[in-house]
Amino acid sequence: MVINAEVLCTNFIVEHNISIAVTEHTGPLFRKMFPDSAIAKEYSCSRTKTSQVITCLAKNDADLLTSKLKTQPFSIATDGSTDMDSVKLYPVLIKTFDNASGEVACQLLAIRECTERSTGENIFKILDSEFIARNIPWDNCLSFATDNASVMVGKHKGVATHIKQKNPGVFVVGCACHLMHLAAKKGCKCLRYQMDDLLVEIWYFIDKSQLHHKRIIELQVEHGQEVKKILKHVSTR
Repeated sequence: MVINAEVLCTNFIVEHNISIAVTEHTGPLFRKMFPDSAIAKEYSCSRTKTSQVITCLAKNDADLLTSKLKTQPFSIATDGSTDMDSVKLYPVLIKTFDNASGEVACQLLAIRECTERSTGENIFKILDSEFIARNIPWDNCLSFATDNASVMVGKHKGVATHIKQKNPGVFVVGCACHLMHLAAKKGCKCLRYQMDDLLVEIWYFIDKSQLHHKRIIELQVEHGQEVKKILKHVSTR
């Protein structure tokens, strides 16, 4: 029962993206919260042990996902990290139907490094080597989701082209947000003012005044619209 409690707590920490530094305090906290609990008295899962449990949970989840991908259809997605570093990280994301929950689930299969140039061929090799190592057939892959960069969807050397050589039936899904952002960025160059600055000024005009904030709410209600908060413009897509 103690092991079960430690695993459940560790899983909770990972699921909610909580720093594992808190595990140095969970044991003493549980003993104060539940002084009459035998499990709380024996609970001992600080940072080092939690790290090891996370490693085991990650491997177990990846193995379970791998077994599914060998027998049922799935979709794959990836994109390179934008950190300014000599090594780029490529997460291998999988979407597949989970029979247990009856829903489509998105799971992380692996995060692979690319130490070479980020060409379509090299990125594909990362995906392909992961599939080969896990004996996952490309025939089960239904679609490939990515942004619209030429290195990803280029007709001749893009990642999608290499994937289609493995499975010609793969459907390539580009990112609509990426396309809209590029179109808006190009379109704004034709304007006589900086659209980014204008949007930020509008946000400050409304958000920093109670009167303006009240009036924008009244305007939405008057036109039968759902009342929504005005979000501040940021450069991130």
